[in-house]
Amino acid sequence: MSVLAALLLAAQEPTVPWEFQMSFHEENDTFGLKDRTDQHYTQGLRYEVMWRHSREKGPPAEPPGEGIVAVRLFDDDPRSIVSNGVAVGHNMYTPVDIRSKVCNPDDQPWAAWLYLGFIVRELNESKDREDTYELDLGMVGPAALGEPIQSFVHEVINSPQPGWPCQLPNEFTAMLSWDRRWVYDIKRIGDSLWKIRSSPHFGARLGNVFTNVGMGLKLLAGYNPPKDYSSGGVLAAARSFGSEDPGEETSDWSAYGFIGVDGRAEAYNVFLDGTLVHPSESINRNPLVSDFITGLKFRWKVCFFSYSNIFRSPEIEGDTRFHNYGSLELGLSFPF
Repeated sequence: MSVLAALLLAAQEPTVPWEFQMSFHEENDTFGLKDRTDQHYTQGLRYEVMWRHSREKGPPAEPPGEGIVAVRLFDDDPRSIVSNGVAVGHNMYTPVDIRSKVCNPDDQPWAAWLYLGFIVRELNESKDREDTYELDLGMVGPAALGEPIQSFVHEVINSPQPGWPCQLPNEFTAMLSWDRRWVYDIKRIGDSLWKIRSSPHFGARLGNVFTNVGMGLKLLAGYNPPKDYSSGGVLAAARSFGSEDPGEETSDWSAYGFIGVDGRAEAYNVFLDGTLVHPSESINRNPLVSDFITGLKFRWKVCFFSYSNIFRSPEIEGDTRFHNYGSLELGLSFPF
């Protein structure tokens, strides 16, 4: 009898649903508001899947099915929220004249990067700080398929065919990234959902793709802006889990704008410095680089969409032109 009572009591205990998010992120200089031409960082694509359990309704549930795991790194507070995920990404870099059949030693080397990322994010109990850790493993060089992909896309959209006379050689890549972000309320208009929030951040990357340290600040303003830890870029390891914290929102939709500035000191950039193991093209670069970001983000229930416009300070030594590109993100969050 006692066994039956225990089973009935366990059946009545609420289970905590696992939440999943899928997001597709596309960056291209044709999406920018100014130049809209292929040059330098010309294309970035990333598909990401994240999962976590909600702590709002009780203890964590068991992972839904085999192969779903919850990895915790440094935050051992059981009241914090940990999310894990994987990502697949592909970036391309070209000189200003993509039709050239001759390598130009005074311009951006041709390059592509294909990678698989493993992600852990730890959101503290008060939900005002998030740490993101990411390990990216991949390849640069012809094995990253930059030339055939860009040639195929340009043929489909009837654009000039890229030259790709030379590019970085094949080399295995590994990069570890860490990013810490905070979110603070600055202003709330009465009892409404119109708010202004700020999000400073600090982070670092270490590896044979990028080695750098950086910091920045983002301001958000609009209707029902969530605690948004997202960076607005493919390369930064700081895409928030849906940017929606359980219990934070009181409306089915959000609409807000944001502006931000990021700065970083770079010790190594494979796309300008060349590969470490094999001889390759390279060019002198500026050690300090900054990004100026503006954008809009919309959410309706489980769907979200954002657009960002980025102006990047000159990365190549002697260049005086800011590089402009746009960033699109489309995502879906749902319980399991």
